[in-house]
Amino acid sequence: DEIHRMAGFTEVYVPLWMWDAKDFLRTLRDDLRVAEVRMEYDWPSSLIIHIRERRAVAYLSSRNGFLNLDSSGIVMSVSHSLKKMEAPLITGYQAGRVFPGQRIDDAGVYAALDYLVALDGETRDKLSEVNISVPTGAVVTTVNNIKIQLGPLERARNKARLTQVILQEIGAKAMTVDLIDLAHETPVLRFRRP
Repeated sequence: DEIHRMAGFTEVYVPLWMWDAKDFLRTLRDDLRVAEVRMEYDWPSSLIIHIRERRAVAYLSSRNGFLNLDSSGIVMSVSHSLKKMEAPLITGYQAGRVFPGQRIDDAGVYAALDYLVALDGETRDKLSEVNISVPTGAVVTTVNNIKIQLGPLERARNKARLTQVILQEIGAKAMTVDLIDLAHETPVLRFRRP
């Protein structure tokens, strides 16, 4: 219904020649909730509009509250509290006065977002924090309080793949792991003492 309203339709079936597609596409592309818009004409009777929704990848602290970031660092919204965390919180960087629609320009934040984007949704949901201020590199904390030392965020996609595989194996084998060290070429696991 909201898409129809944005397009200026008062009813579902409207003749295509009576509709301003350019204005509609501009409206959609300016909407922060929309990542991509594609249109396909099946002339003369159909128009198919594909809309990909912009998804939150992480939260980031700022002067105004918590910034909801997409995969490219664009601020989607600002919240004063995190009642329901739907994405991990990036810590170790304090954004200044930033508003929705602006992009965060920090190499550490970009590297953390690159790592998070490379994870599948199931693995990303297991993470609660990505700390990028640690002198030895980034440290990720899971919701089960497992620390993952990433080290410098080079090879972020490779480290994301290793994170997925290791966390899946930990879950499947019900291991009690305290720390996963991915800062080196070979991953190291430290188990919790009983």
